[in-house]
Amino acid sequence: MELQEIDRKCLEQFIAGDHKSFELIYRTYGKTLYRRLFYMLKDADQVDEALQLIFVKLWMKRDELSLDRNFAGYVMQMTQNTAIDFIRKNIKNRLLEEIEQAESISLESVEDSYLIKERRMLLEAAINQLPAQRQRVFTLCKIEGYSYQEVSEMLNISTATISNHLTLAMKSIKDFTSKHQNEIKTLLFIMISLKNI
Repeated sequence: MELQEIDRKCLEQFIAGDHKSFELIYRTYGKTLYRRLFYMLKDADQVDEALQLIFVKLWMKRDELSLDRNFAGYVMQMTQNTAIDFIRKNIKNRLLEEIEQAESISLESVEDSYLIKERRMLLEAAINQLPAQRQRVFTLCKIEGYSYQEVSEMLNISTATISNHLTLAMKSIKDFTSKHQNEIKTLLFIMISLKNI
């Protein structure tokens, strides 16, 4: 899906803060971006919110734009990134809902309660053993739900570096938890054995 380029004069006026140029950009790109967002998000309310966010960001960051840059490509990339951020937040919200539902179900035994508590502690320990910067990136992206772009701006590092930190963090956490998972199973086995004596 390609966007038509805005002429240089309109772009210059937009960068200077001209509202009519902004309206022209909205009329030129709005419907195409809406279709792209709907294809990715499949929810009209979220699409409306994302589209509004894109144009607000575009207006707020207009002074950072370069006349030599492919403006249509920039807008399309911004749309793609915004949609991905919404998808990530949707996934995070669904996971949190599932966790809340799972926790609200009454636990039938002490073993279940102990196992959930131990898994949480194990995950916290795995996160805490990460190097400081990697731990910060993991916490911001995976626990607090910030996008790569937002974390990039907060920590002043590239999105590629963030991706690298997350890949290494996930591997480290997986290795740590699988190494220590056997300890939890052993303790649980001892508890069950003692209960049956």
